[in-house]
Amino acid sequence: MRVLWQCLSFYVQLELKPSRLGGLLVLLIGLAFLTSSNYMSGAALAAGAAAYLYFQKTVFHVLLSTSGGETKALKTYQRAYLNKVLTALNEAIVYRG
Repeated sequence: MRVLWQCLSFYVQLELKPSRLGGLLVLLIGLAFLTSSNYMSGAALAAGAAAYLYFQKTVFHVLLSTSGGETKALKTYQRAYLNKVLTALNEAIVYRG
């Protein structure tokens, strides 16, 4: 977990990257099977692991901090959208005073 932006202790943006270790291990096992006589099962394992690795995405969160604790207010896969939300939230905080 890595904190990217913190302003006035009201909100924090977190970036959570998925673990890719399992997919890489299955991919290596599939590639090893490709070189042996079980090439069909190796191809299936390698293709499945490659698809698994391809479709994993980084998740971005906005945490709102209050006196009652922290709340995950927004979860998205798009960093640009999250930055727009954070900019609007910051402008709202400044406007309100």
